[in-house]
Amino acid sequence: MATKRVHLTFNKQLVREPVLWEIGQEFGLVMNIRRADVQADMGWVELQMEGDEDKLNLAIEAFQKRGVRVDPIEVQAVTG
Repeated sequence: MATKRVHLTFNKQLVREPVLWEIGQEFGLVMNIRRADVQADMGWVELQMEGDEDKLNLAIEAFQKRGVRVDPIEVQAVTG
């Protein structure tokens, strides 16, 4: 099982639609909202997705096709 973290930005039209639920269901992914800020005219979500690698990539394409801006989140680790 693969994991991807992304920052999603929703415009005014998309902020009221159940886009996360629909795409999670369509591709059989586990969606975990890490942080979010949703207003009446826009919103953003930091999302962790778990599932098959191919389905994660298809889900990212599905977000983009709906007009959601998708930016990858690089996980930084400090050791020592």
